[in-house]
Amino acid sequence: MKQQNATAFHVTVQDDNNIVVSLEASDVISPASVYVVKITGESKNYFFEFEEFNSTLPPPVIFKASYHGLYYIITLVVVNGNVVTKPSRSITVLTSKHHV
Repeated sequence: MKQQNATAFHVTVQDDNNIVVSLEASDVISPASVYVVKITGESKNYFFEFEEFNSTLPPPVIFKASYHGLYYIITLVVVNGNVVTKPSRSITVLTSKHHV
């Protein structure tokens, strides 16, 4: 039985507290699947869907974090039809503290 690697999507926090989430080639199991990023950490959850793509990876999702010095949890969910086809994986990031 072949073991699948854990999802290796990439998350970075920029100096302006934009959280950038990008797919890696190893994340893609089927172009027919829908790739959704869930961002938690504020009073509500945010959901962003990656654009449809074929042979190239979609552009990254960019989320403008409202708070400085706060932990955000970014989760990648892969949906095929109405079924989650791959266990989601979460990455926790810390936005930088605001410098005055």
